[in-house]
Amino acid sequence: MKNRISITTCETCGSEIVESINDSNFHEGECGPCEYHRYRTQPELLHACGLALDEIDQWVEVIGGSEDPRTAFAVHALVAAIAEATGVDRSNHCADRDPHKSVPQLQKGE
Repeated sequence: MKNRISITTCETCGSEIVESINDSNFHEGECGPCEYHRYRTQPELLHACGLALDEIDQWVEVIGGSEDPRTAFAVHALVAAIAEATGVDRSNHCADRDPHKSVPQLQKGE
């Protein structure tokens, strides 16, 4: 019986993951370069989530509210993503919304 070698491939780019060459730190199915790219782009994605949430809030305010379940789902998803990334719960953002407040930003190295 021959030993079978398990080949792991990156879920993002499909390249083979080889330990000590392009292995990742978190071992979440990505190669090192893809994991690094995801890490480096997180602040921009977080900022985009905040901008989208603020824009939805402004439109809901202009039209006097929204009962569309898709809007509620989008707001819930954005709030959850921001909370996961920052530890800041914005679930009550509509009640005390200040359009001049910015979304919490990650500092370099966080």
